[in-house]
Amino acid sequence: MPIVNECVGDHFWLYHAIDDPPKTTDYFMHMHDNYEIVCFVSGNARYMVEGTVYELFPGALLLMRPSESHTLVLGGLDRYERFTLNFHQELFEKTGFSTSLLRPFYDRPLGAHNLYLPSELEGIDASVCFRKICEEAKLLPKKEVLLANLASLLCSINVAFVRKGNVVTPKYTKIGNELITYINENLLSDLSLTSLSAYIHMSPSQINRIFKESTGSSVYHYILLKRMILAREMIANGESAQTAALSCGFRDYSSFFRLYKKHFSMAPTSTKKRISPIADLPHVQARQNDESD
Repeated sequence: MPIVNECVGDHFWLYHAIDDPPKTTDYFMHMHDNYEIVCFVSGNARYMVEGTVYELFPGALLLMRPSESHTLVLGGLDRYERFTLNFHQELFEKTGFSTSLLRPFYDRPLGAHNLYLPSELEGIDASVCFRKICEEAKLLPKKEVLLANLASLLCSINVAFVRKGNVVTPKYTKIGNELITYINENLLSDLSLTSLSAYIHMSPSQINRIFKESTGSSVYHYILLKRMILAREMIANGESAQTAALSCGFRDYSSFFRLYKKHFSMAPTSTKKRISPIADLPHVQARQNDESD
């Protein structure tokens, strides 16, 4: 991921990246334990969020809340350019900003109302806004620059969110939608392919095929990531790593330990209580390690 510019601080990471040409293997279904805004600048691609497929246009914004699965689907090898902002709720809580500004992230079903077109964001050019943050942060305090611009952007997004109303029209199939909803509502229950097959009255192979088409991921990988992020949240809220692992369905702690370390680039016991700095993200750590070598 060639990064052109970036602004990194406690609880946030904004970067401007260009892939020319992009590689299909670089994009796969994933999810974070933080909030994410992607500003699409150019390219030939669509975005899939919890099974909903969104067509992308220059200046469009995509919002993903913690543990909301998403992936880029390339339509060609055209130059792919975007701004991406990852941030934690602590960014707001520790600066006095109202967390009600985050309503467009959480006050909706999974995979609904993720896309905001330039025409919906009155008076705001998101790509110009993010470019301005990256440039001004070189001269002024990073957090203040980000918050000043982010508050204005989120106000426009909130207005657009209210205007969208409560009508949700997801594009994923009815069966895919039912599977996604059932898994998220029963995340800590038995979610084997056998149990899902009994619930949906379809064969395991059919379920996996439909789910792959809806989310870009196998059922197993989707559930694994959801449970890993839930375990991380429990540990950050004070639960022991062993208790979190068992509660989230990981009966073999050694296996959980290896998976956790692989996904989050740290041991479960190293997770900081009640705070998950943006620097803990695997892609940030990988970049920092590259720079230190």
